[in-house]
Amino acid sequence: MSLKKTKSVSVFGKKCPIKTTVMDNNFLGLFYYDDFRIEISDQCPDHKYDEILVHEMIHAVFNRSSLNQCNISHDAQEIICDQVAKFITENFKLIKK
Repeated sequence: MSLKKTKSVSVFGKKCPIKTTVMDNNFLGLFYYDDFRIEISDQCPDHKYDEILVHEMIHAVFNRSSLNQCNISHDAQEIICDQVAKFITENFKLIKK
């Protein structure tokens, strides 16, 4: 089961839209802090989609829980998001409620 059809998630009560789109950079996904949304590249391979989406959702959790105010460097946040997303997607089948 893939999360590919997921159009939004709720992060601590705030709706976070998810959109698949053409991205003109080398990223497979991005979380936009300013307008609280996630974009996933239309070039994202199907076998990586859930992991990339979970990675971006973790960025949204950082934002909503104010963890991004704890002076965690961007590089450290990327490592945390990568490792937690990989752990979750390696061990669980994800379905949207």
